[in-house]
Amino acid sequence: MSSRSFECSLQRLDLLTCLSSYSIYYNIFVEKLTKYLPTYVAEFAIQAGLPLTEATAFVTDWLTVPTEAVKLPGITEAIIAAATKGEQWAYAEALHYVWLVPFA
Repeated sequence: MSSRSFECSLQRLDLLTCLSSYSIYYNIFVEKLTKYLPTYVAEFAIQAGLPLTEATAFVTDWLTVPTEAVKLPGITEAIIAAATKGEQWAYAEALHYVWLVPFA
């Protein structure tokens, strides 16, 4: 085996390792984000005064068409700020799990 073909084999192995690692990280991130995003947005918004009767509609709109979420009745600047903070915490929590993978 020549050194050139050995080098190419190593490059392919590096690529496969990288792709499989990316796939693992991506799947963990999406799984956790899907779990935490609606929960955190709802929790933070409700704590800021979002009526429970509007929670489902608000979170659905917030995560799909945010411009429509702010038009719902009773939505205040405090609720919008809280929903934004909840979204940030959801992303942070999902990324936290991705960060832990190499240490597992």
